[in-house]
Amino acid sequence: MIDIRKTWRKVCVEAGCPNLLFHDLRRSAARNLRAAGVSETVIQKVGGWQTNAMFKRYAIVDSTDVSDALLKLQRHREVEMVNRAAEQGQEQEQEQPVSRRI
Repeated sequence: MIDIRKTWRKVCVEAGCPNLLFHDLRRSAARNLRAAGVSETVIQKVGGWQTNAMFKRYAIVDSTDVSDALLKLQRHREVEMVNRAAEQGQEQEQEQPVSRRI
């Protein structure tokens, strides 16, 4: 069996990441898959986590995730407001007599 630890350390030092553990890549993969919109169920299967609790230990949420979520919420609310205004405009138009619409 080949031991890659020495090669791994050397490559990490050369890349400027001397403390990177090979296992860290698993966490990065989970985070990147989630950021790409892959479902947690699929990520859990890809990463080999047997339980949701173990997967949650790897699913890091940072300030960027929180900011992105708040922006999505804001956009969603803006779309809702536009749709509501459009619906109200259509209702008002339907309530007007035909002679006033022309």
